[in-house]
Amino acid sequence: MKKTDYKKRPRAFIEDLGLKKTGDHHEIYLSDIRRAAPKNWKTLIRQPVL
Repeated sequence: MKKTDYKKRPRAFIEDLGLKKTGDHHEIYLSDIRRAAPKNWKTLIRQPVL
């Protein structure tokens, strides 16, 4: 996945379901970003919708 895709894919998914974003997203880092190389980071992105 390209770096810019991480914002486009969830947005398209939300729109395809007919939902609207209701607030800011937040990120949960599953990898220890102090130890892992950036290419190996695993991140969960949560977006509130209505």
